[in-house]
Amino acid sequence: MRYINKSKPIRFSLLVGGKECLVVEDVKKNFNLSDLYDSLMNQNLAKWLSQIGKTDLLEKIESISKTDMLTQKIGLYNLFAPNKLSSDSPNIGTVKELLVKCCITFDDLKGTQYARNIELKKTAIENVDDEIINRWCESDLELLKYVYSKKSYNVLNERNSRTLIDKKIVTDKNLILKIAVDKNLNDILERNCEYDIRVGDTVFEMICVKGCYDGDFYIGKYPVTQKQWKTVMEYNPSCFTLGGYNLPVENVSVDDCQSFIYKLNKMTGEKFRLPEIEEWRYAAKGGNKRSGFKFSGSNSITEVGWNCSNSRGETHTVGQKKPNELGIYDMSGNVGELCKDSKFGGYFLCGGSCDDYAEKCLISYSISVNPNSRSCTHGFRLALSL
Repeated sequence: MRYINKSKPIRFSLLVGGKECLVVEDVKKNFNLSDLYDSLMNQNLAKWLSQIGKTDLLEKIESISKTDMLTQKIGLYNLFAPNKLSSDSPNIGTVKELLVKCCITFDDLKGTQYARNIELKKTAIENVDDEIINRWCESDLELLKYVYSKKSYNVLNERNSRTLIDKKIVTDKNLILKIAVDKNLNDILERNCEYDIRVGDTVFEMICVKGCYDGDFYIGKYPVTQKQWKTVMEYNPSCFTLGGYNLPVENVSVDDCQSFIYKLNKMTGEKFRLPEIEEWRYAAKGGNKRSGFKFSGSNSITEVGWNCSNSRGETHTVGQKKPNELGIYDMSGNVGELCKDSKFGGYFLCGGSCDDYAEKCLISYSISVNPNSRSCTHGFRLALSL
């Protein structure tokens, strides 16, 4: 309320939509239901109507002020908005109209018969833009569930995307990670760094690697196992099979791996690939948590890997040694891992194997390979872009 002439007895204009209103036509031109409702509550609207001599409207305002909040807002809208609602009383139609026009929120429906009418909310959602959806979802978890399940979490902003996780509306670890990546929720990424993809009775466990030169990515927690290979390809090419299906798959060429990845992507809808050699090295070093070890996770090869000094010349079940700083296993020793070098071209074998001396198990060591060559010490692990 502002005084417009202090030399005369208490005359003031009404503020609506940030504008001073001297006559009813100004109110309609600058219509804002929130401002009008506030003025109704503090009785400034009644004072203003009395001052400008609008006794007919004053009687209606006094009648409206005795009703519930929702009826008050519908009444105010129909008195001052450029276009009237379909009714002067609350019903599904008028409530929906006010929601779609963003004149009320779902908070305004608390305590009414419409408060938990999900069908009303669904209908309203289909008629508003993403910004409004985000605003509504700040305070309505039921609506947030609907938007998430029927539309997409991509429509949501950072705050209510976080609510999906914090309020345990979404509990699936993989979906939590996808939302956290999409909205750059780094603290949630730190707590939920693994992404699991199930195929049949086997699970491909991926670790999120952040801060790499070419962007964040996932890499396999373990080398691809014989069980995983057989699930996808329906045969086992490996030389060492007596230790069970959780041995790393080996005796595969680059071309074999690409065939495996092609079939796996068709089965999962993901975009798995071979790691780039620099990605592999970055992950092996421990990524943004690296401690400067020369092997992946330690300066001692016996702590983290199987090589010629402790393997008896054969592969071992994945995950038995100490992981590196990111929780990734077997990046030094066990099987050499095939990687791609897109920058300079060609393929390389990294990390050393169960048949190698410690020097070849260093993170820094790699050797080029022919895409068609196979060996009982050649395996691989998967990568996946974010």
